[in-house]
Amino acid sequence: MKKYVLALGLGLCGAIGAKAQSPFISVIPEIGVQFSNMRAQTNGMESSGELKSGVRAGLAIDMALSNNVSLQPGIFYSKKGYEVEQDLLRNIGNNMYNEHRNTDVTVNYIEFPITLQYKFSKGNTGGLFVGAGPYIGVAIDGDVESTVTRTLANSLSESVAFSSNDERDLRIGDDFGDDIESTDIGLNANLGYQFNNGFMLRGYTGIGLSNLAPNGNSNNSLRNFSFGFTLGYVIK
Repeated sequence: MKKYVLALGLGLCGAIGAKAQSPFISVIPEIGVQFSNMRAQTNGMESSGELKSGVRAGLAIDMALSNNVSLQPGIFYSKKGYEVEQDLLRNIGNNMYNEHRNTDVTVNYIEFPITLQYKFSKGNTGGLFVGAGPYIGVAIDGDVESTVTRTLANSLSESVAFSSNDERDLRIGDDFGDDIESTDIGLNANLGYQFNNGFMLRGYTGIGLSNLAPNGNSNNSLRNFSFGFTLGYVIK
């Protein structure tokens, strides 16, 4: 967590420094809740897990290009991932078992969005805004938690015959055995409202374009998807 705070702190210092040199630049610290998932394709078969909640926090720098249009580069800590539940029937040692598997994957990113914003009101007044643009995300670390529970099939008793819980660090890279690629490139879109007192509420969605499956191909892929809401304050 210290490295996330350091990266965001350096970004804030740079943003404040840039703001001090120009009246056309505003700094917008933001924090909010994010819901994410990963769209998977295995041997051409598409699937997705359940939504996973996380935190998105950081800041954007609003650089006015006109009364209505601005460019907003930013730096954000973004917690993403997915959760998958599976129910299987397995034959082990000539016994049939009902097996329940739960896999919970967390990926911590530092993201760098660049957004072109349009505000429907002019100048420094509040109002509705909309924007879109690309982002680059760098996976810093994460973890994988797997739970397996088995009960005897066709048994009147539902007592657990086997249970395990395993947690390990996420393997980031493009080598055999890694879990996920380190770099994600995608598109962001947002819609929100800025109040006259400087506070703003932003809803957004992010669609990953990069195939995050190590050594993946057109039939084997893993891509991010997320949406959420942030509360921010415009420092003019």
